Amino acid sequence: MALVPLPDREHMDPSDLPAIETGLAAFGHLLHTWQAVANVPGLFSKYFPYLRALTGPGALDQRVKELTAVQVAILNHCRYTVCHRSFSARAKGVTDEELVEGMAINFFAQFRICQRIVPLMIAQGGGRIVNVSGQTGIMTLNPPFLSSCTGPAKSAEIRFSKVLANELAPHNIRVNCVIPGFINTPERFAKWEREMAKRKLSPDDAARERAQWSSNQGMRDTRWGRPEEIANLIVFAVSDAASYINGAELVADNAMDKS
Repeated sequence: MALVPLPDREHMDPSDLPAIETGLAAFGHLLHTWQAVANVPGLFSKYFPYLRALTGPGALDQRVKELTAVQVAILNHCRYTVCHRSFSARAKGVTDEELVEGMAINFFAQFRICQRIVPLMIAQGGGRIVNVSGQTGIMTLNPPFLSSCTGPAKSAEIRFSKVLANELAPHNIRVNCVIPGFINTPERFAKWEREMAKRKLSPDDAARERAQWSSNQGMRDTRWGRPEEIANLIVFAVSDAASYINGAELVADNAMDKS
């Protein structure tokens, strides 16, 4: 199956460019989600105003709003799989506030969004939901990756997806959960570089560090995934090609988890 293309601005439909420029001014960079949507000419210009209306000021919690996308509920891109507060947990124990925050970002937000999206899907006769959890939801990672704060929340998200799939099956709504392994995104690796490597790494040093971190988890092929590879799995999960896949844990981790 081909990867989902992520076109740059030069290869986007002219009708989408005004909305793209507005998005860049608001968010500071081009998001992978926008690039994927832009594969359909004219779609982003319709999608972005809808997104701004959802994520703007209103009655709902702002973090919940920011996780809302189009009707296909890609709820969490695993940004918090390894939360920086895990390092605090190792040093001094997890506070109640940190535990609540980890659950709020990694589980409560998904639950609340589903509460709001599911009635719309039922009214229209069906829908597709893809939650994106994290590797710490199905396995315990070795140092330097520690996730005592977010791991339990990721597990809750996976279980929630299975329960929801069962409850919503009579309404023609499929619910699956994508579980990525190590995905190499610049902003996430830069954070890990600061907090775990504790130094600025050259491209060669960064590649060696990623390979070592993968090896620490028992991975025989230490390559990290690309965002496009996870996007590809999500697109499959919401497509008609996956029409009989419901309540599944779709793991994409290059054989990291061996359970």
